[in-house]
Amino acid sequence: MGCIIMSFEEIRRRIEKIHKRIMEEIEKSFEETTSMSLFRQGSMRPLYTIYQRPDAYVVLVDLAGADISSLEVKATEDKLIIRASLEKEVRFSDIYGTMVGEDIVFHEYEHEIPLPSDADPSSIRYNIRPNKIVEIIIPRKRPS
Repeated sequence: MGCIIMSFEEIRRRIEKIHKRIMEEIEKSFEETTSMSLFRQGSMRPLYTIYQRPDAYVVLVDLAGADISSLEVKATEDKLIIRASLEKEVRFSDIYGTMVGEDIVFHEYEHEIPLPSDADPSSIRYNIRPNKIVEIIIPRKRPS
């Protein structure tokens, strides 16, 4: 078996190269996470669940901290649009602690949920349940 001997300088260069790659991956992951998932500057996506019934789709949306009087629920042929102002400004750092980089401030909930092709957006209705859970009922189109 052969023994590989490296100088201290070569070990240091390799460690720096690995460190640089790790930092690039962390930065890339952070950028992807903050640009896509639950928010954009000023808006948060609410948590929601969709249930299928034989006659309708039921969407439950959690709007904790929202000013329900500002609630907007709209539907187009292919998406459900939900908006509501927050009762007070919320900062990312308030939720997750210390931020690396710029803190993000939220003023509203906003989200577009894709609808199945058999959803009938013309007859949408909703109810506000306790704890600011919004129940949205979207009938299914009847087969012709």
